[in-house]
Amino acid sequence: MIRKRAATAVAAALLATGLGVALGQPAQAASGHYAIVNYGSGKCLEVDRFGTPSSLGGPVVQRTCDGQAVQRWSPVGQSTYTFVNQLSGMCVDVRNGVNADGTPLQQWACTGTSSMKWTVSPNSFAGVHQIKSQIGGRCMDVRGGSDADGATVQIYRCTGFGNPAQVWSFAAV
Repeated sequence: MIRKRAATAVAAALLATGLGVALGQPAQAASGHYAIVNYGSGKCLEVDRFGTPSSLGGPVVQRTCDGQAVQRWSPVGQSTYTFVNQLSGMCVDVRNGVNADGTPLQQWACTGTSSMKWTVSPNSFAGVHQIKSQIGGRCMDVRGGSDADGATVQIYRCTGFGNPAQVWSFAAV
């Protein structure tokens, strides 16, 4: 358990260090595709490949990073972003636009509603961020801080950079 946590911390630190150099400001990320990597688990955000990854309402989960199109996202915007999936062309969306802790994320046709808009709050610690929904300012969060493949990604009240389930980085793919 300690080795796993140490390995995760080292991998996350290496990722964060490299990503801080590769990305600069989040606004510069608007051209190209990126893996969105959770700091706590080291896993990538994806539209669940074992469901229907090209359909409306496909759940957004975390899974071991492998570079597949279901894990590639294009951030579109300047100070507020939508994250468009490379495989489906759909956006990360807060299910039914509900502003409540535990509301899962899904993909939906990009309509520009506030349930699809996100801000990326940088921290001076080597390129890690909190990704905040425009619905109530809640953070993108891995449910229960899980490190399991297929764990639900949801919105939850922001608890700070000390909560690795709510800290993310971007890796160019």
